[in-house]
This record gives sequence, C-alpha cells and structure tokens, in this order.
Amino acid sequence: MSVKGSSSLTTRPSFSSDARLLAIGGDLFSRTDRTHRFSKTNLQFNPKRIVFSDDGKKVLSIGGKTSLYSVNRAKRGAVALLPLPGDFGDAGDGAFLENGAVLLSRSSEDLEVRSLSNTLIGQLLLGKDEDWVFTDAAGRFDLNDIEKQAAGYWVMPDDPLRALPPAIFMRDYYEPRLMRRLMDCHANQSASDPSCSDFRTLRAVTSLNRVQPDVKIVSINPETDKPDEVVVTVSVTSVEPSPSTVGIGQRRESGAYDLRLFRRGQLVRQLPEIEKPDALDTGTQEEVLARWRSQRPLLNGSRNAVFTFRHVLLPGGAANSTVEFSAYAFNEDRVKSETFYRPFELKAPLEKKRRAYLVAVGVSAYESPAWDLRYAENDARRLNAVLEPRLKATGKYEDVTSVAITSSWTLNKDGQRSLITKDATKANVKAVLDVLSGLGRAEDLPPGLVAHGTLRKAEPDDLVVILYSSHGYADRNGNFFVFPYDIGVTPFKKVTDAVLARAISSSDLSSWLRHVDAGEMVMVIDACHSAASVEGGAFKPGPMGSKGLGQMAYDKGIRILASTRADDLAWESESTKQGLLSFALVQDGIVDGKADNRPTDGSIGIGEWLTYGTERVPQLYRDDRTRTGARSGVRLTVFDSNTHYSRVVESENGDVTNQTQRPALFSYRREKDPELVRK
Repeated sequence: MSVKGSSSLTTRPSFSSDARLLAIGGDLFSRTDRTHRFSKTNLQFNPKRIVFSDDGKKVLSIGGKTSLYSVNRAKRGAVALLPLPGDFGDAGDGAFLENGAVLLSRSSEDLEVRSLSNTLIGQLLLGKDEDWVFTDAAGRFDLNDIEKQAAGYWVMPDDPLRALPPAIFMRDYYEPRLMRRLMDCHANQSASDPSCSDFRTLRAVTSLNRVQPDVKIVSINPETDKPDEVVVTVSVTSVEPSPSTVGIGQRRESGAYDLRLFRRGQLVRQLPEIEKPDALDTGTQEEVLARWRSQRPLLNGSRNAVFTFRHVLLPGGAANSTVEFSAYAFNEDRVKSETFYRPFELKAPLEKKRRAYLVAVGVSAYESPAWDLRYAENDARRLNAVLEPRLKATGKYEDVTSVAITSSWTLNKDGQRSLITKDATKANVKAVLDVLSGLGRAEDLPPGLVAHGTLRKAEPDDLVVILYSSHGYADRNGNFFVFPYDIGVTPFKKVTDAVLARAISSSDLSSWLRHVDAGEMVMVIDACHSAASVEGGAFKPGPMGSKGLGQMAYDKGIRILASTRADDLAWESESTKQGLLSFALVQDGIVDGKADNRPTDGSIGIGEWLTYGTERVPQLYRDDRTRTGARSGVRLTVFDSNTHYSRVVESENGDVTNQTQRPALFSYRREKDPELVRK
C-alpha cells in the first residue's frame, strides 16, 4: 500500500489492535468481515492525526482541539466515535501510554503526560543525546542520568537570574521512576486517596538552603616508600550567599557536612568517621535533619578546614595511566556540593597481584530449632565448591580464598535433631568482613572458620563475592534483617525485639562493608523480603549522603542481588536441595553454563551472571510447582507482618498461590561488564 506523505510522523499509517481500523493522518478507515475492504469513515472533526489505544476501544484525535473518543462498532462493521469529556488543547502529536495516560507533544522538546480524565501528571523535557527530565506539579523530578549534565535546569522565583542544576534539589525532590509511579497512582486512584499519597510531603522549595559548600582536592601525593598508596588532601569551605540573592532560603551560608572521597567512582573514605552502624532515618524531616547535622559536622564553627586522607590504595596500572579521584560534601540542608575531580598520574608501572575472596554464609540451624531451614548451608558450600576452582582456572587471580560460615543440623538415629556446625554467628560474620576491611586479622578468627587460601585485606584490584542464605525479615520502618545462628532461644517462632537485636541489620552490613576496599564487590542475599536490604528507608539511587546498605551499594559500586522483592518470599526446593536463587546462579548459571547468554561467547560476566539469576528463578519456581513425585514442590517460612509469627507453607499443598519468587538486582556500575568465569 502506498500512502502519500506516510513518511511523516503525523501521516504514518497505524492499525487498531484487531486490525479492523486504519488511521492515516487525520483520516479513519474501517473494514467489515464481509468485504475485508477498508472504507473511509466520515468524521465530525478534522484532526491532524488519530492514534489508537492498545485495546482499540479509544482513539486520540490530535490537533487544535485534541480530544478522546470511544470506539462504537455496529454489527455490520460501521464505526462511530463517541466524544469523551475533556479538551486536551492544541497538540502537535500524541500517543497512549500504559495505565490510562496519554503523552502530548506541545513542542519539539516539551511533552505533557495527562490522565484520561485530563489531569496533568507531569511534563517531560527532552535534551541532547537522549537526555530527559520529568517533573510534576509538586516539584518532584526524575531524569535519565543523575550524575550527568541535565536536560533541564531550575529557575527559582526568589532568584530568577540563575539557572540551578537538579543536583541542588536531588535529595528532597528526586524520585526514581516518577512518571511510572504517578501513572500507576492515577490509574488506581480512589476517592479515599485522591492525591496519590505514595509520596511524602515536600517542604517549600524556596525554604531550602541552596548555597553549596566548596570542596577541592588540593593535592594527591605518593606515600613515602609505598608506591601503591597516596595521600589525598581536601579543602572544604562554607560558602556565604551571594549579595545578589535575596530569597529567604539564600540568606544563610552553606555550612559543610559529610565529606566523601572517591577513587574511580568508588567510595574509599568518609568524614566524620562512623563509629557504629547507622540506623535508618525515622521521624519527621526536621528531626532527621537535626540528627544528621549533629552527627556529620566538618567545620566545628570555622569557615574552612583541610582534611588529609592517608594510605589511600591505588589500583594497578601502566606508566602514565591515570587514577581519577573525586570528592564532595553537603550543606546544612543536605544539598550536595559540586563534585571536584582530580586525576593522579602513575609515573611508573604499578603491578598489583589480583585476588578473589568468596564469603558464603548459610544458616540452616538456629539456637531455637523452630527456626531451622533445610538447605541454606548447602547454598553456601555449593557456591564455594563451584566458583573457587573456576575463578582459579581464569588465571587472573594469584590467590582465590573461600570461607564458609555455616550452621547445620541433622537427625540422629533416634530421630532427634543434632547440630553439625554452629559457626554462623553475628560475631563471626563481622569478624570475617573485618579481615577483608583491614580492621581484623585472619589469625584471630575462631577455629571453626577455616579459609581455603589466605584471607587478608581486600585491595582495589580484588574481587569479593558474598552470599548470605538465611531467614530475612523487613519491619514497617524499612529496616531489613538477616538471621544468624545465635538469635537466642525463644519458646515460639516469633519475630521479637530481642530476636531483631541479635539479627544482622542492613545498617550492620553497611557499616561492616564500608572499609572493604575491593574494586569489584558482589553480594547475593537469598532470603525473604531481601530487596528491602537495599530499598529500605526510601532509598534513592544517587549521591544522596543517605544511610543504609542501598546508599553504600551505590557509593561503592557493590552489585547486590536480592532473591526477592521487598514484599516477596524466598523458597527452598525439595528437588534441588537449595534455595531457588542459589541453584539458579550456581548450577544452572555456572555449572551448566546457561548464564552465558548476553552474548553467548564462552565467557560469563558478573552482571550477566546476576541478570540470569533474576530471569531464571521465576521459571524454576513454576517448574517445581508442576513437578510430579513425592518430593516435589517448594517450601518456605512466611512471617505475618501483623502478628510477627511464622508458619511453613509448601506449594504442592496449595497453601499459597501467585507467590512466584522474583529476584531484584541492584547494580550501579557503569563500566563494561567484567568477566567472572569462562565456560
């Protein structure tokens, strides 16, 4: 078929989902079953273009008076378009989006997203190189790359002569997936929640102190007699507001808090030092801000200060290659400073030995037998047994060290439970990570923790892979916990404050991993609700200076694979005798080589491996539920969020439905996916 002008966006032909309607520009054609020929439908309006909804029940008439119509079809194929309420105004083009929204083009760079009831959801601004910014009426925004130059800038009513970058407003107003979340909210809007209360209340943007502190890396010098270490000196200054700014929010100087130093985009140092794990922020915005200011001051009443970071490790590299360092801090309202970058040139080749460390924690046995799992210990031992020889076979590592931290049980000949190991305690997990951080010594580890290889401080050329397979629990405040062996003896299988005090929180993990200086880090958490380990506390991926494991993962570039979404469950399989995620990664992904699929080239990258796990687990769940035989199906422990009691359910007994396990991958690395193993 030849259509005049069909190469134009507004005249390009399009069909309805059932292929009974055809739109060409502003003309509508329909066909009947009897003739199979298209005939033109006479319209009572003159649009520039007509587009169909996915279900073919609505059309959007685009032009000077953009409107919605419902499609009414008579028995013989005749079509009538019935107008729906609302005038969407003048638009050059448009389209239907998911969840009952339309996208309207007002100009070449300005797009509006509206609900079908004509409520403005937000505006989409397009920039160069596929950059974009989406904003809503409340001032919230999302953008494609939070660390690049943005497609849009902010002009404030109290400071109209300056264009402000989105980084200034990021902590309070940046909302990941904002457009999708707003569309979902409007699609499911009810009379009881007309305002989409998924988002917290924002303070007035004009009250925000927008003056940024000044941060500079003054010098980077080699440490004496240590060619693989440098001394980094950073100056921080509290900046006074410009005399030309008269807004209320601009009358205070910036202050300076929470200095962070990065090497090649990975956090290596932070001041003030954090002495104990940070709990997630709770309370009002004012209470949280006041608490943060008291914990993170840098200047202590002075206007500026100079900070020296000693013994910062360098990665290996060729002569004349560079290692980029960067630093930033925050003002009194947690507005980030501009990031200061400074390269350090290697004057001579720096050869570093690469090492890999596997730390696998599997907690099948607990102090209270009611909590026992069946196969968590198998997950830990299987990961080390499979991955250790394959990492050695790559030839990239001088040493591959594995540590299994497990607790397990069996039934003796009298049918009584008997402990095999009980090493998976909270203290032992911390002790191993302390060795990797350089804060502990391998020779001080308990006798039960045997390392295959040499456990030592991890360095910038090293790989660290951590697996934690156990029970997981997320509380209502967004705090996540994994359970060690020593959770105490309890008469009932119930999550109590005493149990959580003995558990390992996401804040504990963040604190213990803070000083691990490996260049590549992977953490797999095979437990119920494990995505809450990252997402807890309303985590936003970006340089926010927030607390918790999510922020630590972003700052250090840790790839975290959680076996389940925050509201989801993790299963053990009778047929595989492992957790579903552990089996997918180790057996299917590595042993069977199925993770080599992006592309299929004989090499399995780290990101490729983890992504395969997210895709394979739902398939394994469905396979196990349909498998026949006495030991079929999958099993888990479910915690009731209201009573905090738990119960064991098994899929083959019909105890649960629609509980397909869905892993979540959190990866903020930008460089090329590094190889993990060869097939």
